[in-house]
Amino acid sequence: MKRTDATLIFATLSIVVFAATVACPPASDSRRGDALTLSPVGSSGDVATQTLEPQDLATNPLRATFALYPTELAFGDAAYYTLDVENVSDFAAYFDEDAALRALNESSLSRYVARVAATVDGVPSEYVAAPELATLFVRAPSEEPQPSTLQPINDATSSGMGGSVDGLRLKPGVKTRRVASALEFPPLEDWNDPFWRAVRDKLSIQSSVELRLRFELRLPSKVSGARETPILQPQAPDAPTTVVEQTLVLKRRDVKELATVDTWFEATPPDAFPVCSDDGTWKGPRFYRRDEGPQPTFISLDGASYRADAFTRIGARKPTLVDAPTTVDGWRRLEAEFAPSTLRDEITLTRLQLEYYDASEGEESDAALEALVDWFKTRPEPQRAAWLFSFRLRALHFFKNPLEAKRAPLYKELTSASENATAAGDDAE
Repeated sequence: MKRTDATLIFATLSIVVFAATVACPPASDSRRGDALTLSPVGSSGDVATQTLEPQDLATNPLRATFALYPTELAFGDAAYYTLDVENVSDFAAYFDEDAALRALNESSLSRYVARVAATVDGVPSEYVAAPELATLFVRAPSEEPQPSTLQPINDATSSGMGGSVDGLRLKPGVKTRRVASALEFPPLEDWNDPFWRAVRDKLSIQSSVELRLRFELRLPSKVSGARETPILQPQAPDAPTTVVEQTLVLKRRDVKELATVDTWFEATPPDAFPVCSDDGTWKGPRFYRRDEGPQPTFISLDGASYRADAFTRIGARKPTLVDAPTTVDGWRRLEAEFAPSTLRDEITLTRLQLEYYDASEGEESDAALEALVDWFKTRPEPQRAAWLFSFRLRALHFFKNPLEAKRAPLYKELTSASENATAAGDDAE
């Protein structure tokens, strides 16, 4: 039985605006406008890159770089994006941010990304996607390595600022990543929403459509301090946002693959999809308590069972966690059903992790780890960064379980394989 639009609205996940129909309210009503000069600098392969140059180093010493991959994708695929900032002045910049923002995490995503909207010619209105968090309640343990160039500052490092500052210092010439995330076009919870039904109808009679994306970003600006020691913080919700626009080519997906995703959508209860915050600033997974709502699939490895979301990127709900395969062989078969695409990449990443964790210690395990890392290195940096971000936040799934020891070298190898937009640790204090 097909779900009604009312059921989709009840799911409350991403927003689609059709007259008064709102599934998840916009993150903010911030004024539109370009706070920085936008200068496209070309692309590398299928990665589109844009730079945002500071207009006045005394007000904002940071150059921002936005990257997105891929620029061509199939209906239902994910796209990955990063936002890096670099201190291009000759003096240190201080971030006046709370502890939650001292490393790349879900708080930085909701603080820096104000709104993401998509439009297609001939399709009414727009689709607005609330930035999606990798987790709502699960945090990486304090001992988890933090691949960030930003470190807390204290009296010893804040000389010239009149005492200590509750923030972070970024030295001249150092770059750090503030956002690494993904968007799906569409996510499974919005598979039958009006906007995407209209897009799918167009793709039934033509091979592709142009999907125009508009990212509204809140970039740091000076709030106090002398020129030699600027103190920066993300813009307030009511401040003009910096706009980055990017056009993607969205292609028709194979009929059999579409049918498979249709089956996943129909099989997934509405309350198994992500939940949207009351203020519309983010959405995230519902599976945070074992005694609430539909329970996720458990995967069998060496006689033990583990939640499927320990091995998937949150947001990769194709299949949803209630429909996911329960064995390594099941993930291999699922991978074989899809042509090369970012949807298949998500499945491949899960399959490779499961093969590594399922491998016997010694040569078999070493070979599985090498295969995973080698494949990971072939992927473009925005994709690697989004996966690594989510992977780090999955740490508590492995806390004091039999897989914990094998996860540590895997995390170390994947971190070293990602550019991570960082420099030597001595460059930031």
